[in-house]
Amino acid sequence: MFVAELHISVVAGRAFDYLDAPVVRLTGVDVPMPYAKLLEQNAVPQVVNITESVKRLLNIKQLSVGKKI
Repeated sequence: MFVAELHISVVAGRAFDYLDAPVVRLTGVDVPMPYAKLLEQNAVPQVVNITESVKRLLNIKQLSVGKKI
């Protein structure tokens, strides 16, 4: 697991003092990889899952329709 090793090296290393928040990991569901397309989509992170996780991490609120940034 490269990501887990990277996580440990950051937390245990010199970079820990520069972190503003704990390290967050977005992973798939802890189940065997299904063969059915619908089940696979629910087991593996999708664009919506990644987008929502990044928004939650950055504390970005949902914009109302038609409202510009």
